[in-house]
Amino acid sequence: MITSRKRDGTSTHIQQYTIFPAPSQEPDHKTGNPFQRRIQSFLGTSSFSPEFLPSILRCRGIGYIIAIMLPLITLFFEYILKDISPYFTFASAPIMLIIVVVSLCWGAIPGLISTIISTIILVAMVLPAYAPTTLDHDAYLYSTTMLGLTGIGLCLLSTRLQHARLQALQAQKEGENARANLFRVLMQAPIPISVVDGKEFRFVLVNPYAQCFTSGRAQLGQTIYESVPEFAEQITYMLKRVQETGIEQSISEKRILLNCGQGEAPIEKFANVVHQPMFSANGEIDGIIIIATDVTKQVQDRQKIEGLLSELDNCVSVVAHELRTPITAAKTSTQLSQRRMRRILDIPHSIEPEDWTKVLASIMKNLERTGQQLEMQNRLVHDLLDASRVRADSLALQPKRYDLLPDITESIEVQRSLNPGRVINLNHSQATNMVIEADPDRVQQVVINYLTNALKYSDLEKPVNIEVSTREHEIYVAVHDKGPGLKPEQQQRVWERFYRAPGIHVLSGSGMSLGLGLFICRSIIERQGGRVGVESTPGHGSSFWFTLPLVDIGIGPSAPLSHVDGSEERSKTHALITS
Repeated sequence: MITSRKRDGTSTHIQQYTIFPAPSQEPDHKTGNPFQRRIQSFLGTSSFSPEFLPSILRCRGIGYIIAIMLPLITLFFEYILKDISPYFTFASAPIMLIIVVVSLCWGAIPGLISTIISTIILVAMVLPAYAPTTLDHDAYLYSTTMLGLTGIGLCLLSTRLQHARLQALQAQKEGENARANLFRVLMQAPIPISVVDGKEFRFVLVNPYAQCFTSGRAQLGQTIYESVPEFAEQITYMLKRVQETGIEQSISEKRILLNCGQGEAPIEKFANVVHQPMFSANGEIDGIIIIATDVTKQVQDRQKIEGLLSELDNCVSVVAHELRTPITAAKTSTQLSQRRMRRILDIPHSIEPEDWTKVLASIMKNLERTGQQLEMQNRLVHDLLDASRVRADSLALQPKRYDLLPDITESIEVQRSLNPGRVINLNHSQATNMVIEADPDRVQQVVINYLTNALKYSDLEKPVNIEVSTREHEIYVAVHDKGPGLKPEQQQRVWERFYRAPGIHVLSGSGMSLGLGLFICRSIIERQGGRVGVESTPGHGSSFWFTLPLVDIGIGPSAPLSHVDGSEERSKTHALITS
């Protein structure tokens, strides 16, 4: 017993199949000799229940009863007619008709029964007991004998005809079942299959997958031009090629844009399409089978992989370029310092004592420049490492409770020292609780990244504003600049790895960037329960913001911050800091 389960929506269909062992091919010695087996086979196949009769008459027992009763009833009426009319001399004709009817309806055995009974009764009617045989009796005896022989022949012949008819019906039924099974296979095949005729290319078969693949546009009776006119030319060309050559034609990864209706965007699909000729019995092409294999997902996955590989190539190129720039600058500064030192060592008295200060200052300046370039290179390497840790979900965080506002002030002071002359404004609310539980170094990394980008992509004379406020149960930090702004599609992709908005140029400071900063910032904030976002209008600047959950410290407004995890008391920062 084999049980199969089929899930259909919310119901489960269970089908059971019983597999019986194949019959043994060894001869059965209990069935007797061959003649006996043939007799048994004849008896088993020479009686049947016809389907064209009413159900009550299909029983074989009913057939045997009718085979016995009809001759008796007929001969009874013939006996009465014979007494009424002495000219009634064709008694065997009705009996012959009964034999034919019984044989055709119930087979040879009921027909033989009717023949035997009719013959016996006719003989009894023709030959009175112990009476001499006369010429008249001889004629009746001859007629009766011919009735028996003819009846037997008619029984066998009608049985053969009936068997032939039943075999034809069985063959027709099997053929219909085979066609139904084939149709069911085609309709349930998990690939789009359709068949068009060989004249007008009308659809004569479209399975559900083909209708789904064409968004329901391929309909029976419609031509290719009526169903899918946008690419009917190419399909018709392939179909004509199949008609001319008799060889299948195929297309690999055919891009198909299906128009689903007015106001709806077309659906892009890819398919491997095979056009297979369908030959008739005389060898002519009377139809073409179109089989499409939907490879949309495979093509999209390959395109995605190719895009990732292209992105990787660009990343390697950007990393190589960005790392080479500080290395080249550091190398140049080091070489200049080496030349000056070599000159001093080669000719110790070539420099006057009063010039030593200038020489040492120049060497010191080169060393500072080298240190800056190495620090820049170190930052790029750290960005790469952080991006790798984010991808591997191994970015280490060390959260603790602390007041965020002093750290933001410190970040502003650092940027002021690195960008003298730039205006950085801090606007914050007078909320007493700005305590968060997060990694201070990582949050400060986010603030510095926001500030660096704002300074880099805005003019020197344009100020950068930082807003810090509390909103319900979270702290809100936003950095506003007066840069070129971002388009909506750029705002969606600006948080991706290695993405750098096209057409956005550095207006001040260093132009080195791997496109990893905002990607890392989003990961740092989201891993600590916060959110990030950007609000921008092209030509009017951008505002990058993030939020982090506030900690309910359960203290009054006048309590010092040192009561929170033992942190040192920090003085209140002015509402506005201007460099």
